[in-house]
Amino acid sequence: MMKNKRRGKVIKFIILGMGAMAVIAIAIRALWWYGLFLPGWISWEKAQESFGDATVTLQGRCLKVRMGGENGQVVWKTQSDWFVQDVVVKDIDRDGEEELILLVWKHGSYGNHMPFWVEKNDEALKQHIYIYKYEETRESKIRAIWMSSQIEYEITDISSGEKSFLNVTDRSGNTRIWTWRDFGLKLVR
Repeated sequence: MMKNKRRGKVIKFIILGMGAMAVIAIAIRALWWYGLFLPGWISWEKAQESFGDATVTLQGRCLKVRMGGENGQVVWKTQSDWFVQDVVVKDIDRDGEEELILLVWKHGSYGNHMPFWVEKNDEALKQHIYIYKYEETRESKIRAIWMSSQIEYEITDISSGEKSFLNVTDRSGNTRIWTWRDFGLKLVR
């Protein structure tokens, strides 16, 4: 009888321990998913820019586009599992209208539409450059025109370069110059 009680307590202890480990594992995964373990070298920018008739605000890793000024109605914002490191507003594609260029950390190289040869999107947090257009006629006012796969090197900063160039600075301090060609950004030098 005593052995059965002791065995029952041991089993309860094991079950509770396994349950606690499962909860901890789930909590760590959730914290990882929402960016708690991103590299410490990242400088999270704060910015406010005009973009068409809208105001773009980057704060707390989230970018919001508002109509009616900085306290206006939010018409578009980045997804909760995207972490926006930097933003530039400039006419990158030389069409006479400015685009919204984001440096984003997000999970996976692709969105919902992966190339046919890719079976599964990876879940690693990687940097991407996304470019959006402002369109007054759209309900959300924002339309994606180009979204890169993961960047192969770590970017500390993006900034507006001369003419239609985008300056991209890596962790070593090297600045690469990118420009729009046909469809997407291409390295100039």
